[in-house]
Amino acid sequence: MIVVADASPLQYLILVDQISLLERLYGSVLVPEAVAAELRAPRAPASVRAWMLDPPPWVEIASVTAEEVATIPVPA
Repeated sequence: MIVVADASPLQYLILVDQISLLERLYGSVLVPEAVAAELRAPRAPASVRAWMLDPPPWVEIASVTAEEVATIPVPA
């Protein structure tokens, strides 16, 4: 299953110390570089920045092109 989200769900799961739910539900998570950059930004909470600077092994950060995003099916 592919789940695409902005930074908010990751940020709030980190803040409430429940980010491990994603690993338990999905095994691995692909975070687009743009989302990772938002989570590392100076205005992000310190705990979120720290987590994103040293993500766990089940998190992969990758560049995603606009063409790749366009191929993701949108649920009806």
